[in-house]
Amino acid sequence: MQEETTLFLFSDKAPAIFRSFFAGPLLLAVFLAVFLTFLLFSRPGTALWARFRLLPLLLLALVPLCSATFFFGSEYPSYAQYSRRYRELLEIYQRHTYLLVRGQVHVLHEQAIGGHDDPDLLEIDGAAFEVADAMSFGYTQSITHGGALTEGSRVVVYYCLCPSNPSVPSPPTILRIDSVATR
Repeated sequence: MQEETTLFLFSDKAPAIFRSFFAGPLLLAVFLAVFLTFLLFSRPGTALWARFRLLPLLLLALVPLCSATFFFGSEYPSYAQYSRRYRELLEIYQRHTYLLVRGQVHVLHEQAIGGHDDPDLLEIDGAAFEVADAMSFGYTQSITHGGALTEGSRVVVYYCLCPSNPSVPSPPTILRIDSVATR
């Protein structure tokens, strides 16, 4: 008898990814609140103004810098792009239009500990996968960072061939991993 245990489900990662988008605006709001509070409740010539006379200039410089970094300097896709991608993957999963492979994991290449090497290259019953530490809804935990897809593991992998950018070929997105234990 075989027993399956779910090790990874893409939808479990969503809250953390979506929370990361709110750090920039939250930081910007805090800076604006401190800046406006200082301007509203302090007058030039008071002890507070004398003590913190550089604070308005510092905040005035940080607000545009933070907002520019948040809106223009991000190397990650926007919230709207991630939201669209999540809905796309959720629809594939709920409609059962994913692909499924069951078998033993064979590691063809393991990513270096620093993570700046090629990703883990894996094969499961003829299906090839790449696993790299990245901000994605798919499975991204490499072997060197404690990933579950290690040499010889018996697993069931639910995946889709759905690139986030259709003009660029990409490896399959792993939606779910179940470990298989024989009893």
